[in-house]
Amino acid sequence: MKIQKVAVILLILGLFGCSNKQLYNGMMHNRQHDCLAQLPQEQEACMRRYETSYEDYERERRKTISGKTEEP
Repeated sequence: MKIQKVAVILLILGLFGCSNKQLYNGMMHNRQHDCLAQLPQEQEACMRRYETSYEDYERERRKTISGKTEEP
């Protein structure tokens, strides 16, 4: 019984141990992988749509949340 409790606790900690950056990067990798199923002439454009770094994504997300827009 004690081993099961420890296993459950470790599982929960493992699930919450993933950072937002790791989750974002995993999602983007999966999307880029899905691009490979497209026609060759469409793959490059598809891959470019998913090249945004986590840092750029987070910066834009924070701007959006705060209501700030980037001025030209």
